[in-house]
Amino acid sequence: MKFSALFAFSLLFLGLACQPKEEAKGERLVFASNRDGNWEIYLYGLQDRRLHNLSAYPDIDKSPAVSPDGRRVVFVSSREGQDDLYTLELDGSDLTRLTQNLAWERDPVWSPDGRQLVFVSDQEGQDDLYLLGVGSRISQRLTQDPAWESDPAWSPDGKRLALVARQGQQQELQLLQIETGQRQPLTASPVLRTPAWSPNGQTLAYVALVKGHSEICLWDLKTGKQKVLTHHQAWVSDPSFSPDGKRVAFVSNRDGNAEIYLIQTDGQSEKRITENPAQEASPVWVP
Repeated sequence: MKFSALFAFSLLFLGLACQPKEEAKGERLVFASNRDGNWEIYLYGLQDRRLHNLSAYPDIDKSPAVSPDGRRVVFVSSREGQDDLYTLELDGSDLTRLTQNLAWERDPVWSPDGRQLVFVSDQEGQDDLYLLGVGSRISQRLTQDPAWESDPAWSPDGKRLALVARQGQQQELQLLQIETGQRQPLTASPVLRTPAWSPNGQTLAYVALVKGHSEICLWDLKTGKQKVLTHHQAWVSDPSFSPDGKRVAFVSNRDGNAEIYLIQTDGQSEKRITENPAQEASPVWVP
């Protein structure tokens, strides 16, 4: 009897010890990659280094964004013939199609309360911003400007969008007041891409052309000054702040192909976190 009880306890202890530990909060990334032959959405743990294919479909899935509660991912997929918006749970279940029209949608981001999405669409012949109710799936046009707009990013307080506006060869980083439509230009460059807000709403990370090379830069919204964060003669893109605001994930091809890197906001402790002969894109943190 004692032996049986001891044996059962040993099996229970062994089972608990072998269970995978849950990844610490703020230590997971969602990104797009073509490592399995086509572009898919993946979940990656920075500590356990486990990789999960979330979308698992033989077509192009890209541009992921994680909901504020960390439960769902919105992304762009061409699985029905054109680029539409879809969501799924972080375990890959409950695939839901949000848009269905002949236009091309891209660059979706969540509102801070998780009830709305803003995205780019060419429904009216050029790239403008649209709002979509996640529950109602009803969209409305947010901007109607001569400039072509891209890369929206919703501020943590929910009042503003950072975006890139392009006219001709010049691109401008702007802030858009959602309620009034008022715009505030911040900086301009022949190359401007993918702004991202810091969690405290005081800083924007983005890509700009610096001395002939694209670099990750930080814009201090209080001082109006730019800080260059990366210093490599290589292509970079898609910065994203960690939930604690201390690190930035980004993509670079400095080692021959597009991989994901982390860097502290003081420019220190830069490291590569993916190593695959394929291409990675659009890393975003799970809250």
